[in-house]
Amino acid sequence: MCGAPTGEVFFEFADVPVFCNVLWPDVDAARTATCGDIELTCCSSCGLIFNRAFSPAAVEYAPGYENALHFSETFREFAEEMADHLVNTYKLQGKVAAEIGCGDAYFLRLLCRRGVRQGIGFDPSVHDRTAVSSAGANIEIVPDLFDAKRLPPQVDAVLCRHVLEHIAEPVDFLMDVRHALGDRDALLYFEVPNAQWMLEARSLWDVIYEHCTYWTPLTLTALFRRCGFEPLAVRSGFGGQYLMIEARPAPLQSGASDPNPGDLERLSELSRQFGQDSSNKLKAWGERLAELANRGESAAVWGAGSK
Repeated sequence: MCGAPTGEVFFEFADVPVFCNVLWPDVDAARTATCGDIELTCCSSCGLIFNRAFSPAAVEYAPGYENALHFSETFREFAEEMADHLVNTYKLQGKVAAEIGCGDAYFLRLLCRRGVRQGIGFDPSVHDRTAVSSAGANIEIVPDLFDAKRLPPQVDAVLCRHVLEHIAEPVDFLMDVRHALGDRDALLYFEVPNAQWMLEARSLWDVIYEHCTYWTPLTLTALFRRCGFEPLAVRSGFGGQYLMIEARPAPLQSGASDPNPGDLERLSELSRQFGQDSSNKLKAWGERLAELANRGESAAVWGAGSK
């Protein structure tokens, strides 16, 4: 985020599938899936946690990528409450909302049912014309990568849920959004996995190759201020696993976003503890599975895609 060359690698995980959310057509395709390495690094200057070994070329979002969670009643309740909050708090009735990484436009539909006049979504994994056409009469899905130049000039809200952590150049991405908004007083709502919770809960299953960056309240707030936005609210939700930020355009504040050394040291120490505990956990399970194999026994993995 800050461009500094310094950082401490605190957790390494080699040869992991680059996708956790692709539905492969058969066993052979799954076994030959592209793999990559994870080297989680904590920047000593800004505190951003990132995968130093990440290669953008290895990750291409296309049809077959399935990350929908709204089959879960718990998730639906969370999404509906968030839609209520955004529409009512920011008076989005009759307004235009754009969502980056909209999937099948589930969240846009929730907003439109609550009074948003028009929704436009961007998602390269939605090439199914049935999904595009069934989104709704007042919703348009652009089945392509997000381009800030294609934001409608009358947009009142820009939403981005569980996408930022997949973007290798987050500053460039958010600056593009800021420049496209110009002097419009639009709402921004971003939602990411909460790396603070991940570290504290030792949630090893939240470490996946697709996530090239991992955001804490400290770093997410700093990013938005660095890119010309004023955070209105930064909070956690969904049992602490998600981190949400609501913001408005503001003047650029490059220096005001720098964290203090005490916060950085606490984050670094928490990262080291996570790395040590996670490495020990992997080693223990590797030994346990090897013992099963030596005895001719097998193991079944439930929820192997992620968590």
